[in-house]
Amino acid sequence: MLIPAGFILLLWLAWLAVKIVRNRKAKIRRRENRESSSRIIGQVNDILEWASLTGKDMVIHRGLPGYCILMVHADFQARLAERGKIQSGHPQFERIDRALEWWMPRETGMIALAGDALCSFHKGHLDDPDIDSDLMPVTHSVDDVARLLEALNVWYDYLELPGSLDKARHRRDAAPVAEVVQPLPPRAERVFDINPANKMDHIIEYIEDGDPRTFDDMFYGDVEHAFVLWVDHRESDDDIVTQCEHILQTGELKGWFDDDSLDLIISYRGVQHRVNYPNDYADRDTTLIALNKVVRPEFELRYCTASDGNDTAAFLALTRAEWQALEARYGERLNHYFEVVDADFSKFGREA
Repeated sequence: MLIPAGFILLLWLAWLAVKIVRNRKAKIRRRENRESSSRIIGQVNDILEWASLTGKDMVIHRGLPGYCILMVHADFQARLAERGKIQSGHPQFERIDRALEWWMPRETGMIALAGDALCSFHKGHLDDPDIDSDLMPVTHSVDDVARLLEALNVWYDYLELPGSLDKARHRRDAAPVAEVVQPLPPRAERVFDINPANKMDHIIEYIEDGDPRTFDDMFYGDVEHAFVLWVDHRESDDDIVTQCEHILQTGELKGWFDDDSLDLIISYRGVQHRVNYPNDYADRDTTLIALNKVVRPEFELRYCTASDGNDTAAFLALTRAEWQALEARYGERLNHYFEVVDADFSKFGREA
């Protein structure tokens, strides 16, 4: 039986219409995917630039419900080797040059980029023994990718981007030119035997000497007596309180994060103090200001200017009587070596 030509033509037109519609839908999906990818890359780049301009290339924020830590990796391969995960780049990481990594409860997730393109999504579990060797595998789970994108959007809003990025650019442009510091003349390292009995004599010797290297020779690496509190810019804020107690030996100074609010709680002499951070996430400056306020009037922490320029800041912990004796002897000169930690203190890039 012959099929009428008109019917064949009708079938061909229907097939052509379906093909055109499918192609159009495919083009729309590709365009939407490109736009979505560009939006993700733009958000990641904004966060990376914000972190760089504010001195928070690796930032630890607390207080955001659902997400404990955001780590910014502008140089992924170097950071990976630094953390001791692998000695050299794993093949699946070779193209990655930028990454945002989240540590969520018992899970780790990462959005990775190569060049100007979205590279991959990674996800792992902190209980997985393979994490120590390969960091985390690429994930193909739609649900895992959706969670990572949700985390990206939440953090983008939480950091008040892109508005906060414009402010950071403005602060950088308006920053004064740093004064060139002349190098100190060569000097052999000196050895000091400091103990609680002669501590004040050595502090006076350092002030009279005036050379910051004398301070390092006296106190850097001191583990047995620990007169100085050394704080890294990535220090966990509750650990700062623990280390301070190790120095003061009060038996009544503790610090921990509230499981519900993630606020830092400092307990001293039976009284609990909740630390109020100006930007809703923990920062080292605010923690030290609060800690110093809590332990007064018995003790006081002062910033040791000899640690300027280091990635760890030094704080000398003395009794108020000891500080008053130094103040009576040296007056304003004392502030040149030991800076008061007051409400305006900022050594870790705190944003008021």
